[in-house]
Parts: sequence; structure tokens; C-alpha cells
Amino acid sequence: MTLRHLQIFLETAACGKMSLAASRLFISQPTVSQTISELEKFYHTKLFERYPKGLVLTESGRVLRELAQEVISSYQKLNETMLSPFRVLPLHIGATVTVGACVIHPILRRFRQEAPQADPRIYVNNTQAIEERLLEGQLDIALVEGAVQSPDLSVQPVIRDYLIPVCCPEHPLARRDTVSLEELAAQPFILREQGSGTRALFESFMAERGYPLDVRWECTNAGTIKSAVMDNQGISVISVRLVEEELRGGKLCSLRVPGGVWERNFSLAYHRHKFISEDMRCFIQAASSYKDSHILELLP
Repeated sequence: MTLRHLQIFLETAACGKMSLAASRLFISQPTVSQTISELEKFYHTKLFERYPKGLVLTESGRVLRELAQEVISSYQKLNETMLSPFRVLPLHIGATVTVGACVIHPILRRFRQEAPQADPRIYVNNTQAIEERLLEGQLDIALVEGAVQSPDLSVQPVIRDYLIPVCCPEHPLARRDTVSLEELAAQPFILREQGSGTRALFESFMAERGYPLDVRWECTNAGTIKSAVMDNQGISVISVRLVEEELRGGKLCSLRVPGGVWERNFSLAYHRHKFISEDMRCFIQAASSYKDSHILELLP
């Protein structure tokens, strides 16, 4: 059964005669008769009563007519949409939590200037969740903070970022000129959840040096982490971008730890076999041109 079968059936139902339907469709009457016969055989039901004055739809025929009209209408709408020169498809953009809180907004402003016709849709989650959606085709492109594992994804570093240890001004370590890794590891930590690129980088660094961590809080929300640290519930390691306001306002202190500034990249990621649309190219350009060197002055 094809769309052509339904088109011929609907024309026949409208005309009430196969000869008239054939004339309107510019096909032969035997073709119309064969098509109706194929439909009746396919659905195991009679669609028309054959009377001397013409054809009359059976109950099954009336049901098919109603549903076939919906199918043909949807097909016509599909063609009109896909063939329209004004068609705009959404660009599904992923952003990890730190990226979503710090840099995605100015990048999107630049993107909209370059591609005002675009329809961006944003999804924010941790690196692991973003990677899964890229592989499943639910996202077109993403800006991620963590290491991407799948070889099926193309990764392009575009923005430099820095993780730093922070505590509240009342914390005993805040008054220290330097803090050793051993002293740092002995503290209770407030960190992102498993699957976060931020947490993975810091945990890996400490584990390689033989320091297990005492993680008291696991949070998906950067605001919650900052509030807990400011309340002296523990220490965190976080992007300097996320605590810029608190550092400048004296609500948080950065700790000077030997080797305790962890450099990383925010990277563009998309499937290796993904077609790069013009909207994607504009987003890549907007992300690649992002600059904010002022954060370097906040590093301990």
C-alpha cells in the first residue's frame, strides 16, 4: 500500500465512478480498478458497493477515507515544510554545567548576531550526559568542560579554563600563604556529581598522587556548591569563572596550592559524521572567538 493507492482511492470515493476518477488523475480505468482491488485485498475488506449508477462507500471505505485524508494532508504539509525556502530547523546545542553558567550566554549573543535566522535549543547537563546525547543524535553540537571518551566524536578545544581550590574567609586554611596537597586532601570537599568533567579532572589528579578525597557534598548546581562553601561546610575545586564575583567581593578565598591550578579546555564536540550546517558553522565561529583573559588575574 502506497500514497498513490490512497490518492486514487480518495479520488474514486469523491467521484463515485472509476472512469471519472481515471479521467481526473490522467490514468486508465483498469489502473483505478486494479488499485481499488489491491487495497481491498491488502485490508481484507470491501471498500465500495458496486451499484449500476456508481460506487458507494462501505463502512470500511468510510473509515479508510477519513484516515487516508489525514495521511495525505500530513504528507502535503511535510512537503510544504521541507521544500520551503524559509524553513528553519532547530540547532540543538549542548552545554555542560560550568559552560552553561559562565560562557554560553555571550557565545549565544554572538551566534545570534551572525545567524539571526537560527533557532537554537539549549540542553545543559554534565559531560557524560552531553556525550550520550551527541552519540544518539539528540544534540547537533556541544560545548563541554570534561574529557570526551567516544572516538566517534570530534573534539575541538576553543576556550581555556582553570580550576582552583576555594574556601570561605573564616576557614583556617584561608590565612595560609601556601597549602600542601596533603593538607588539602584532609579537608571535607563539596564537589560536583559523578560524570562531571570538573570532578573527574580533580579526582584523577589527586588519585594519581595517592590522595583520596573526603567528599561530603555532591551537587549538580554550582550555586549550591558556592553557598555551602561560603557557609564553611567544606572546600571545593571549581572553575574560576564560577566564583569570579565571590572572589572579588571577598566572600570566597582561593587557596595557593603547589600545582593547585588545574588547566583545562572547554571544547566543541560533535559527531564525526555529522553534516556541518551553516548554523553549526556560525556557532563554531562564535565559540572559537570567545575571549575573557581578565580571569587570569584571579588565579592564586
